[in-house]
Amino acid sequence: MSHNDEYADRVIELTGVGGGAYWTLDWQKIENSLGHALPSDYKRLCEELPPGLFNEFLFLLHPIGSEGESLLGRDARLIETVEGFIENEEECPGRRGHIFPCLITDNGDVGYWIADSEDPDEWTVAINESRGPDWQSTGLSLSAFLYQFLTGEYEVGMFPESVQNGEPVFSSSFDY
Repeated sequence: MSHNDEYADRVIELTGVGGGAYWTLDWQKIENSLGHALPSDYKRLCEELPPGLFNEFLFLLHPIGSEGESLLGRDARLIETVEGFIENEEECPGRRGHIFPCLITDNGDVGYWIADSEDPDEWTVAINESRGPDWQSTGLSLSAFLYQFLTGEYEVGMFPESVQNGEPVFSSSFDY
């Protein structure tokens, strides 16, 4: 079991939700639609967890769910936004065609995979502040970031302190 898989297991355990989904995901079709592969820990989280909200603040962009919370519904628009930063030569931890959205917050901050490796399991997450050019590179995989954020081991400077302290909470309006 990889390090990322261990973190995915920990995130699923923290939510208290995992244990079998009532949906199936055609990863080949999803990846073909996006035009790139996806990390295995992300796939594992999406197979076990419904679309939902972590700490009443952070959405994992899931392939299913409402357009606002869906990876497929938000991908192109969020990539267009980040490529605007790159075009305007604003500081960005990724390069054109190698930065993909994976998270979004209630405040509009966006987490992106920095795809600086051919292996998606080596991608790390960077957070872009809402409506601004500031970034925080985590150096962590998606599942490691989620776990450390939920347990208070990792803080994001642009996130409100109130969502980074306390017990991890996961809620979903998805009927499963």
